[in-house]
Amino acid sequence: MLIQAIIFIVGLLILSKSSDKLIDASVSLGKHLRLSNVFIGLTVIAFGTSLPEFLVSYMALSKGAAGLSVGNIVGSNIANVALILGGVGLFFSLSFKNKEEAEGIKKKSFLMIVFYIILVLFSLDSSLSRTDGLVLLLLFILFLWISFKEGTIGHEEALEKKYGLVVSVFLTILSLAGLVLGAKLMTDSAVTIATILGINDYVIGATIVAVGTSLPELAASFSAVKQGETAMSLANIIGSNIFNILMVLGFSSVIFTIPIDLRIVRIDYLIMMFTALILIVFVFNKKDKAPKWIIYVSLLTYVGYILRLIVLALG
Repeated sequence: MLIQAIIFIVGLLILSKSSDKLIDASVSLGKHLRLSNVFIGLTVIAFGTSLPEFLVSYMALSKGAAGLSVGNIVGSNIANVALILGGVGLFFSLSFKNKEEAEGIKKKSFLMIVFYIILVLFSLDSSLSRTDGLVLLLLFILFLWISFKEGTIGHEEALEKKYGLVVSVFLTILSLAGLVLGAKLMTDSAVTIATILGINDYVIGATIVAVGTSLPELAASFSAVKQGETAMSLANIIGSNIFNILMVLGFSSVIFTIPIDLRIVRIDYLIMMFTALILIVFVFNKKDKAPKWIIYVSLLTYVGYILRLIVLALG
């Protein structure tokens, strides 16, 4: 058990560090292409921060641990809003620079809820089939196209580049290799830990694995808000959650039919929907910054979610 815990932590560190470097390199590439901050948050950063969930979920499914895969996605989406919005809001003021930023986030928030509803509907037959996966991937392509059309900027706006083009490409390749290694170590150890403890692998996926794979989103959100880019932080959260549903589950269910245990997941789906509503309330808030009660509700929701999973684990 101790050895597996150490392997999990090592895998998590490799995954987190590789994701950080991948984000830096991806942002540099995005800025070389002269893309807006919101577009970078919705696509480039969101793709980089969602890769841990994708790799962990794919490897879990290849090992027959569907519960770990689904738990990872649902748990990550809940953590991305409840834990990150609450955690970042405790230390920094969350506010938009202008109405245009707020309007852009409003549209994407509603879009995220629509995709949540589609996932719930697809799950009613207790599985995600290849057909479901193809539909999710088509919606993913549509989402990317819409984001690109709304997010590109004119040549007159200059954006700072952290790395040159060649260095960005090299770091991207190196970081991807680290992500694969870290995801494999985390997945193997998580499956073993679930077996040793004799608990549902969904619980492991929705707790320690989900929090671990959400660390890149937490880091990216802290960095963005610290620089006064609340819109970019929220765009990262929304983009990551949409990527998790459409790209991760979509691609995975095309290759594997993913069984869904509605006895467990239906309550977590409701919690996931509730966190999305928290985000909607924040975005439509009339004040200059997010009220503290929204921050506290976010954190309490996540604490309640973890307590539910603990009870589920104890059976």
